[in-house]
Amino acid sequence: MLCKFLRSDVSATIDGTGRYGDLPVTDKAKEILAKYETVIQPTPEVLELMEKVYRPYVAILHTTC
Repeated sequence: MLCKFLRSDVSATIDGTGRYGDLPVTDKAKEILAKYETVIQPTPEVLELMEKVYRPYVAILHTTC
């Protein structure tokens, strides 16, 4: 499923792991994301980062908690 969101014209991913950072990132996901410059942090922190990034990226955000 993760591969569907990653495009060849994107070199970075920003991954939000929930309000308190409780959503784990699986080893398989880390393996896939290793091909990209990747930031994995609690969602509120990556939302602030996203305001400052001005290049193509894919954001994967956990927002239900």
